[in-house]
Amino acid sequence: MKGLNHKLIVDTMHDGVFVAQNGVVKYINDAIVKITGYSREEILGSNFITYIHEDDRDFISDRYRRRMSGEDVPTEYEYRVKHKDGSTIYVLGNITIIMLDGKPAVSGTVKNITDRILSELKIKEMEISYRTLLELCPDPIIVSDFNGVILMHNHAAYEIHEPNTSNFTLVGTNVTDYLATDADIKNIEKLVPEHSNLLKHNVDLKTQKGRIIPFELHTTTVYDAQGVPSCKLTIGRDISKIKEYENTLKQLISEKELMITEIHHRIKNNLQQIYSLLGLQMESEFLTTNYTQNILCANNFACFGIIHNVIEDARRRILAISIMHEMFYKHNTDCIEFALFLKELSESIKNAYILLGKDIKVNITGNNFELCLDYIIPCGLIANEIIINAYKYAFEGRKSGTINIQLNRTNGVREIIVSDDGIGMCIQDIEISKTLGLSLVHGLVEKIGGTLDIESEPGKGTKYKIVFADRKTKSRSFYGSK
Repeated sequence: MKGLNHKLIVDTMHDGVFVAQNGVVKYINDAIVKITGYSREEILGSNFITYIHEDDRDFISDRYRRRMSGEDVPTEYEYRVKHKDGSTIYVLGNITIIMLDGKPAVSGTVKNITDRILSELKIKEMEISYRTLLELCPDPIIVSDFNGVILMHNHAAYEIHEPNTSNFTLVGTNVTDYLATDADIKNIEKLVPEHSNLLKHNVDLKTQKGRIIPFELHTTTVYDAQGVPSCKLTIGRDISKIKEYENTLKQLISEKELMITEIHHRIKNNLQQIYSLLGLQMESEFLTTNYTQNILCANNFACFGIIHNVIEDARRRILAISIMHEMFYKHNTDCIEFALFLKELSESIKNAYILLGKDIKVNITGNNFELCLDYIIPCGLIANEIIINAYKYAFEGRKSGTINIQLNRTNGVREIIVSDDGIGMCIQDIEISKTLGLSLVHGLVEKIGGTLDIESEPGKGTKYKIVFADRKTKSRSFYGSK
C-alpha cells in the first residue's frame, strides 16, 4: 500500500494500528489481531463499526462523520471493542485524518486499557460499597487531616450535631469546634497530629442545639499505598445510655452498701440489747431470789453458779458476734482483717474479767488476713470460746498470764494458733470434756471445713491449732445449711 512507511516497526508495536476509508478497514497491524481476536483476513475489507461494542457504535459513528466533514472533534477518546469470544475490551483510541490514494481516510492507534479500566471500576465499586457501609453505620464517622480539619463524614456524623440550619456543614470545619470542654479541646489538639494506631478516648460533644452528649471516640491513622500517613479516621459512639446505666448502677450499689451497713448496724444494736437484757435479767433474778431454797439441781446442789455461768457465756458469744457486725458497718466492707477483730474481741473480754482481778495479756502476731462474713463469724466464735476458756481455767490460782494468737497465711491455707502459758491439763481430760464451749469449737471448725489439733500438758499450757482452706466465698451463709 502506498504511503505506508516503516511497516516492520508498525507491525511490531504493542498498540493496535489501523487505517479505514469509507468505513472499510484497509490496514491493521498484528496488535489489532491480538486485541480483537479476529484474523487479519476477517478484518481487512470489513466495516470497522462491526468490531465496536453495540453501546458505543452510535458514538463512534457520530465522531467519524463529524471528523470526515471537517469538524474539530477530539482525537483521543475511550470506547469498547467486541472481542471475537464475546468479551468486552476497553481501548484508548487516537484518530487522525490521512490521504490514501488521493482520498481522505482515518488512521488510528488503539491501546488496550482493559486492565486499567477494570481496576478503576473495581475501585469505584469498592468506594461505593465503603460509602454505603459508612452511610449505613449508625455511629458517626469522620475523616480528617492532621490539623483536625474534617474532609468527609457519613450521615450519622451530620445528624448527631442536631443542625439547626439548612446550610450547616461539617466539611472544612475543625473537629475541636464541636467539643464541649476546654480539657477535651486540649486533649484532642495533642492527639490530632500524632500518627498512631487505634486510640480510644472519651469526650463531651456539644450539638448545634446546645445539648451535651458523652462520646467514646476510636481514632486511627490511614496510610496510602506507599505507607505514607494520609488522614485520620474517627468512629464515635454515643455513650449517653451507658453513662445513665453507670450512674444508676452506682446509685444502686451505694444504696445497697448503705442498706447492708444499716443491717449490720441494726443487728449489732439488737445483739447489744439482747446482751444487756440478759444481764439485767440475771441481776434481777439472782439478786432478788433465794435460789438455794427455790431452785435446786437433782443432787440438791444449788445451781446459782451454773445458771449464772451459762447466761454469762451466752452473753459473751452474743457480744462477739455484735463486735463483728459493728466492724462491718464501721468499715463498710465485705471482708475485715481478722487481727483487727481479735484485738477488739480480746479487749472486750479483758474488760469483763479485769473486775475479777485477772490481768491477762493477749499478743496477736503472724501474717494477718481478711475473712468475709461467712468465715469471720465461725472463726470469731472459735477464738472467743478458746480465749474465754483460757481466762476461766488456764490461770487458776493466778492473777496474770499470757495468751498468744498467731495467724499464718501460706499457699491458700489459713492457720489460727491460740496458746497460753497457763497450768495446762492432761490431753485425756480434754478428750472426755463435755463442755459446751469445746463442743462448740469442734462444731465450728467442722463448719468451715477445717481441722483442730489440741496440745496440752500439766504445767506447760495449752495450744489450739485450727487449719482451714482459704476460700473467699460469699455465697454460703453461716446461719443457713451447708
